[in-house]
Amino acid sequence: MSLWKLTVPDIENWPIILRIPLVKPFVITSSNGRIINVYGDNASTDNDDLIMEKVLESDKDLRDLLKKSDLAIFDRGFKECFSRLKSAYGLNCKIPTCKYLLIISKIDQRYNKPMHR
Repeated sequence: MSLWKLTVPDIENWPIILRIPLVKPFVITSSNGRIINVYGDNASTDNDDLIMEKVLESDKDLRDLLKKSDLAIFDRGFKECFSRLKSAYGLNCKIPTCKYLLIISKIDQRYNKPMHR
């Protein structure tokens, strides 16, 4: 058996789910949930930081839409690009924590309770 056989397995032996080429859609929304744009054709192996960099480099309309001190809420996949987003675009970048989300959900439950008569 050659070294090549040991390092690169036959694709026929892979599980079916690993043979499917996956893409990662990238959605940018406003604070009210309205979709601003969907960027597709990103490999599933690209991380969020890399995709964000590509989007900001290629989409002039999105760059024009962003204003200094705009609040931008991201998940943990964007930690690496925070410094660039803050310095280049002046964004106020935040990642909500579980504690913060718990507080918000309690407030939301308080306001969405049915009224008793």
